[in-house]
Amino acid sequence: MESFLLVFIILISATATIYASFLIPCQTENAFTCDETSKECISAEQKCNGISECSNGFDESVKTCGCLPHEFQCNETNCVDLVKRCDTVQDCDAGEDEVNCESYVCPVHRTKCKNYLCVPSTAMCNFIDDCGDNSDEENCKYRSCYLAEFRCNNSECIPESLLCDGIQDCVDGSDETECESHFQCSNGLYIHKDKVCDFHRDCLIDHDDETNCGKCPERKYQCQSGECIDISNQCDGICDCAHTCDDENNCGSMWCQAGEQFMCPKNYRCIKKEFLCDGFNDCKNTWRGTDESFCVNSSKSCNIFKSNFMCQEGRCLPSLLQCNTFIDCLNGEDESNCNLTLIPSKY
Repeated sequence: MESFLLVFIILISATATIYASFLIPCQTENAFTCDETSKECISAEQKCNGISECSNGFDESVKTCGCLPHEFQCNETNCVDLVKRCDTVQDCDAGEDEVNCESYVCPVHRTKCKNYLCVPSTAMCNFIDDCGDNSDEENCKYRSCYLAEFRCNNSECIPESLLCDGIQDCVDGSDETECESHFQCSNGLYIHKDKVCDFHRDCLIDHDDETNCGKCPERKYQCQSGECIDISNQCDGICDCAHTCDDENNCGSMWCQAGEQFMCPKNYRCIKKEFLCDGFNDCKNTWRGTDESFCVNSSKSCNIFKSNFMCQEGRCLPSLLQCNTFIDCLNGEDESNCNLTLIPSKY
């Protein structure tokens, strides 16, 4: 026990000796006073050096040294990170960090709102009112929604399959608040009412969004279900009328007739020759339709390109499609004198 006390006394003595080495007489010209009584002073050079030499820590306090460059000084005792300045949240005890924001310049990677607050630049146009006055969501250039997407009231796009499923997927909740104005397919999924009777099948199983639309307009064939399909797709070898397939009844041969029908690559629809290069996508195998590919007005325009081949129906094919074992011209002349087996084109 006596040995323990001896060690403890030695440690206390050593600490006091080290601490005393920091202190200098307060009457010294280069002295920093640690307290109001002027009983404890250190060299002014030791002030704000990151090490507390005063016993009360006053030489490293906020009042003495201020805050770091990336901090905002709330008062004599408290600092907060500079990114918390004018961020709509009071981080200082008395809210000093949210005062005089009108003249405050937001730091890098933060944007100033109309109400003078600062929000992260990544918060701009994210469909959330981060500013508090919604100015971060003004003048935004939102993308167009895809065909199978629903545009929320705030211009956000979500999958259409999420409509009216009891879960708020739009930030503004508009996917769940307007279900009465939406159309419900027979499979239970909802689509926007604007997509009903638009000649595009959004109800993928029964096409019931297109079955009660009245008399079909010109260039349309009316299925027994009431659905309208392009007249060019009647008797093309592909069933387009849901369930009944009546668009393929009484059509005769199932094979494409050379010179009379054009076989569409990829989906093998047999399009009648009058629908070739008519300005409509009848093949429905690409965004434009291959029945509208390589269409020109005259052989002269085709001959401008010496590497092209002119079909009898007026289509101008790249010469690389000649003798490639695929029929690309309506009459098949691109494969004449090639001594090759002919199969449908897949370009």
